[in-house]
Amino acid sequence: RTSSAHHQRAQTHRESRETGRQRKRDDKKADTEEEEKVLWVIVFTTRDGERFINCGVERHLFWTVHMYLYMKFNVRGCICASLVLACFLLGLLDGARSETVTPTWYSISHNGGARSWRSVAVHKNGVVMAAVVKNGGLWISKNGGERWTLSEGAPTDADWFGVSIADDDPNYMIACVIRSHLYRTTDGGATWTTFTNEAVMLESTGAWPSWKGTALSANAKYQLVNSFSGHMFKSSDFGATWSRAQLGTATGRLQDTDGNIIGDYTGGDIGAKNYYSCDMSADGRYQTAVVSNGLIYVSNDYGETFLPPFYDGTAGQNPVGNKVDSWQTVKMSEDGKYQLACVYLTGHLTLSTDYGVSWKKVAEDECLDASTCIDSLNYQYVAVSEDGSAMMAAVTNGYLLRSTDYGATWAYLTDQGRGTWTSIGMSNDGKNVLASWSTSYLYIGQYKCVSGTYGTFPDCKTCPKGTCSLGGDDTGSRRFFGSLL
Repeated sequence: RTSSAHHQRAQTHRESRETGRQRKRDDKKADTEEEEKVLWVIVFTTRDGERFINCGVERHLFWTVHMYLYMKFNVRGCICASLVLACFLLGLLDGARSETVTPTWYSISHNGGARSWRSVAVHKNGVVMAAVVKNGGLWISKNGGERWTLSEGAPTDADWFGVSIADDDPNYMIACVIRSHLYRTTDGGATWTTFTNEAVMLESTGAWPSWKGTALSANAKYQLVNSFSGHMFKSSDFGATWSRAQLGTATGRLQDTDGNIIGDYTGGDIGAKNYYSCDMSADGRYQTAVVSNGLIYVSNDYGETFLPPFYDGTAGQNPVGNKVDSWQTVKMSEDGKYQLACVYLTGHLTLSTDYGVSWKKVAEDECLDASTCIDSLNYQYVAVSEDGSAMMAAVTNGYLLRSTDYGATWAYLTDQGRGTWTSIGMSNDGKNVLASWSTSYLYIGQYKCVSGTYGTFPDCKTCPKGTCSLGGDDTGSRRFFGSLL
């Protein structure tokens, strides 16, 4: 019995030791899994300029991102603590977040900010912005709209209408004044000069044109300007010399508004027309202008010749680009492939996806609520991002509209209110937006987290005193930020 009892105790001891070892193995496995839960996700995300750092605690986490770096460490102790601490500190230092960024809009309302804003322009980086005032001055911001300065080198009581900024050099801008000069700056607005060859632009009466549209290639080599009840002028030598835009030659291309061929284009001066806007691709190859109570004119040879779009009568093509209408504004993507034009009075949006060759009216399949329809609106201005994916439109006595799918669908931006929107511009990624409301304020829209020179929007509490309008100088409100000096 003694031997049997001893054997039983030994067996029990062995089982106990094996149970203990198994428990340790289970604990180790659990610790490893927990360690993997904490450490396996350190994702560096670049999403159109936005940066996120995400520290996950789930074993399986999938992110649809443009670029990611996956790091997994099956270690213990100080490495675990160091990585978690590093992730935490990076999150604090970089303002990191894992949630979706909510678009924010703010108006610049201080120091007499309510003006008759006419037109705006945004550099491709979204940092440099310009805005012109009817019977006023030219304002420039060099920090994404946070602070604005009146350009004293330009007339401060002129009837400004259009302004453009060169993509390759934000210090290079051109702007126009109705019935007066074209102006150019090469130093970011410190000084402005007229063009030496501008005398060729005078009308036959000796009067200055009623300038409307301005456009620049990325390097400013190619420039295009046009006027209402006047001519369109082009330059291919950085504005040193100017000449009138010419029609191209094409047999069997001249059509009536129904698409019937009635003749040929034989070249020559396009003639005086009610031009209202123009734009061009970054390389200057594609240039487009729109005429109020006229047609759309397109160039694919760096502005040497222009022709209206040709309607071939196919079911997939819409003759709107070849139709006389109240064309108001045209803008295009960097490569010129995507072009968006708008019609003013009870108008519509018109889109080209083939470099201006053909155009099609943007229409809804069905509009059940007239308050959110996109047709029959008084469109005033449009904007297109670098790749064409983001588009925006400004409506007079209406709302701002935005599309993020190359113009296929549109959404009303009702939070900004219904107003007399006159112009809109955005950065190349479509995420920094500047819009003007006539006789009101400039509005800044941010579709990403942006750190300003004087703080991080929209919280300006850390700004130096007197540099912000929201908390920084105790003069702001919940809604507004920015200042005009």
